[in-house]
Amino acid sequence: MPTPTRFTDHTDCCCRRASIVTLYILVFITLLIASAAFVLAFLKFIPQCPGDFQKYQTKCLYISTHKHTWAEARRDCSRRSAPLATAEAIKEFNLNLGNNSQYWVDNPEGEQNKVTGRTRKTENENCTFVFWKNNTIAPSQTSCTHPLHYICEKYQA
Repeated sequence: MPTPTRFTDHTDCCCRRASIVTLYILVFITLLIASAAFVLAFLKFIPQCPGDFQKYQTKCLYISTHKHTWAEARRDCSRRSAPLATAEAIKEFNLNLGNNSQYWVDNPEGEQNKVTGRTRKTENENCTFVFWKNNTIAPSQTSCTHPLHYICEKYQA
């Protein structure tokens, strides 16, 4: 017949083990929750691009899927709180948007056009666009009223 002391020792041992396992589980769950809270708090500080913009290096680009005149493209970019991208920025991003694709780029009023050397005074004159040919980006000009796709750029928020 077993002695009562042995039975109590076995019960005490099992209870201690269960308590230690429970304590480890609680510590693990607490660390898991704290880690998740830290990650979520940290994510707030990682720069993000707005929904319809795509991340390219340190900037966000909106690449239009519809065509507008240069003035309409500039207004749409402004509505998105982003100017039209510059030809230099597009070259810097090394974008490849498909052979023979054409996109309006910024050429602010009064700024000298790097293609022609002239200063554009009105929107009825020629505006700058870039096109891709054989994986090369080249600036060119056409009438500002000609509808083309366009690219807006801004820094990540």
